[in-house]
Amino acid sequence: MNELLTKHKDVRLVLKDFPIFGETSLFAAKAAIAAYKINKSSYVKFHDMLMDYNDGLNEKAVLKLAKE
Repeated sequence: MNELLTKHKDVRLVLKDFPIFGETSLFAAKAAIAAYKINKSSYVKFHDMLMDYNDGLNEKAVLKLAKE
């Protein structure tokens, strides 16, 4: 996806948070929205980190990723 966006400047990616996996998903979505409010570019990085996380996402892991 990132390669496509880099090569084609006329393509726009729209991300929408739909927390469908319970309380942790809702917590992660709220954290992502908070990241966006702080800095738009940090939202994309944080979103990618959440999507790449494969070690059992929980609130502690979300906060750890947010600090990174």
